[in-house]
Amino acid sequence: MNDTYFIGKLLDEAIEHFGPLASLYSDDMSPGEDVYLEIPSQGICFIANDKSVIWCVQFFGEGKDNAYSPYSDELYGGIKLSDSRQMVRTKLGSPYESALGKEEVGDAAQCLYPWDIFDVPKYNIHCEYSYDASRILLITLQASNNSMI
Repeated sequence: MNDTYFIGKLLDEAIEHFGPLASLYSDDMSPGEDVYLEIPSQGICFIANDKSVIWCVQFFGEGKDNAYSPYSDELYGGIKLSDSRQMVRTKLGSPYESALGKEEVGDAAQCLYPWDIFDVPKYNIHCEYSYDASRILLITLQASNNSMI
């Protein structure tokens, strides 16, 4: 099963596939809120809309969140979480948006991480890198339009 398989699928399919490894939560159970299916032991988090359709998958690298094991399989376009920013750009081309970093309030302190967003057929791929851009901390793969969800 590849990394894009669950995008556009119902959340129940992912729950059935991952079984007891998965935990489900929502920040707010109000109508219209996203629902998260976390599989920390696999380094994956699915995000589904209020109709239980998965529109986004996050793949965690080492150091992004200690609650998650690093995702170990290859990703879209042959990307690996061990790839540097330059290697990702070689594999996916030029990003349509990027930054040297963004401020993010963490548990202990503010951090500055470089990132790129790539627009590829059917998907947007957001790569957040380590401080020195030598590896990927988080990849967010999402449907690029509502036709998939």
